Amino acid sequence: MYHVLRYINGCLIKWVRRKYKKRKHRRKAEYWLSTVAQRDRKLFAHWRYGILPAMNNGSRMS
Repeated sequence: MYHVLRYINGCLIKWVRRKYKKRKHRRKAEYWLSTVAQRDRKLFAHWRYGILPAMNNGSRMS
């Protein structure tokens, strides 16, 4: 079940990359989506249970 919910997050990241030109790169899209997830966990059902997009600061060391 966890892998399916992570797949849904991946699809959301792909959607963000297509919709917003500023977030064309994967890291920028992941960071933006993770800030949205932290701000409003009730937006998607699987975010309520703690399956959030990866939160990183854009560094390659994470």
